[in-house]
Amino acid sequence: MVDSLLIDEPASSGHASRVGTGENEEHMSALGTPEQLAAEAKLLELLRRPELVAVTEQIRDLYLADPVNGGSPAGRATADEAAGSLVAAAVGHAFVSDPARPFFHWGACAPHRWHGMDVPGSGYGIDNPDNVHRRAAIDGVSTYRIRARVPERPAAQFSFICYGGDEGVLPVTREGASIADVLLSSQIEADADGWFEVTVGPEPVAGATHHLTPCRRAPGCWCATR
Repeated sequence: MVDSLLIDEPASSGHASRVGTGENEEHMSALGTPEQLAAEAKLLELLRRPELVAVTEQIRDLYLADPVNGGSPAGRATADEAAGSLVAAAVGHAFVSDPARPFFHWGACAPHRWHGMDVPGSGYGIDNPDNVHRRAAIDGVSTYRIRARVPERPAAQFSFICYGGDEGVLPVTREGASIADVLLSSQIEADADGWFEVTVGPEPVAGATHHLTPCRRAPGCWCATR
């Protein structure tokens, strides 16, 4: 896992500010970025809204009415948790769906307690506990720049992936959706301090060591790291 992960706004946006730098990028947590913590605080606020409480109850009732999920003691016992997890995942997905304001969001994860917050689990499909999934929306037209650092004791492997579209639209594959491009940790060339950059965009960037070419499917797609 990279221990610092920053992503710039698309060059075509006309903005010069960087997204995700934090106050001190040398010591910023890979997971506990300012954007991540702000999103989780907002998630806790939204999950208390009557509209989302009602939706969560509706999803729970659908699970309970299903012959498979509602027909077993385990299914009935976990219906509330499963419904809450699905709603939390959907809210997190919405947080990070604007390619003009990209940041890597850690979602589809287990419940966790940190920074004074008790964050519920979020997820859909099946659990995948051997991966830490973070994603950012990209539009397939702009050029983005990711700056990251590999710690002294890195994970066994990590990767950056550009999906071929939205997993909820394309046919489901073993990877969730088709893959447009991928960069493996074994392919990364970092400097002496572990820093490296990855550009993401429709055309290669002059002088860039690592580049990912995303899909151009409207309205955009996803760049994920795990």
